[in-house]
Amino acid sequence: MRLAAQFRDWSETVEEAIYNSPEFKAIDKNDFSFDFEYDRRRIAVAKIYALQALDDKYKQPSDLSVEEMRDAYEKGIEWSRMAREHATEALPPSALDYLGSDSNEEDDLPF
Repeated sequence: MRLAAQFRDWSETVEEAIYNSPEFKAIDKNDFSFDFEYDRRRIAVAKIYALQALDDKYKQPSDLSVEEMRDAYEKGIEWSRMAREHATEALPPSALDYLGSDSNEEDDLPF
């Protein structure tokens, strides 16, 4: 089998694992104030599953293990959740208008 075909097959396997993973399915775009936060979470999940599918001969001793990456991912989720809760508690209600609403109501902006 040619190298390009092997890489394509590997890539498709990783992509399927990512999209079927519980971490990816649990990502809710409504949980993020900014698109880059949503994208960063998706990239973190992709890294976990790419590393998991990578042959050991390509891994370095200094690389994180899949378990360490999952642990960091979970800690990041918890930190984000706590930061969001504390931010909304500490800010006056008028400041929350600038952060965006959690409701699905239409805004009154003219554009």
